[in-house]
Amino acid sequence: ASVTVWYDGAMGTLHFMGSAPPAEYQRLMSSATYFIRGEVGRLQARVIVYTINDGAFTASSSRLLQLITINDPPTLMVNTNEIFYTEGQPPSLLPMATAFEPDTGVLKRAMIVLEGVDVHDTLVINKSIAMQYPHVTVDVNKNNSRTIMVLQGNASE
Repeated sequence: ASVTVWYDGAMGTLHFMGSAPPAEYQRLMSSATYFIRGEVGRLQARVIVYTINDGAFTASSSRLLQLITINDPPTLMVNTNEIFYTEGQPPSLLPMATAFEPDTGVLKRAMIVLEGVDVHDTLVINKSIAMQYPHVTVDVNKNNSRTIMVLQGNASE
């Protein structure tokens, strides 16, 4: 008995073909595994349809596969190169930050804290860039030797 197995990725179908006893087909179908590359997405369930055929008749049965999503944390990478500011010169840009949200692709809040500041230090956001995101609010709060900038809202609206 010889069974050929192949997967049709476009249709999402795993095929078994060839003459073999039912126990061999059962062993092969029971060995199939399922995984998702990346995130689950919006659909939280899949339907698995099993079909067998003896050459004359076909039988099918289906099962619901519930997907359990995991809320992965966002990641943040900041350029580690040192930055310098020379007194009296134009403002210095902060290191480039790259943010990634693997589940929804949407962040709701970001915060920049500048430690060790004095009364003359200022932390601002580029107004022309901020105007591109009208649904994001920017709040800067200064107390003692600390300045906190909070960006909050939905940049994709």
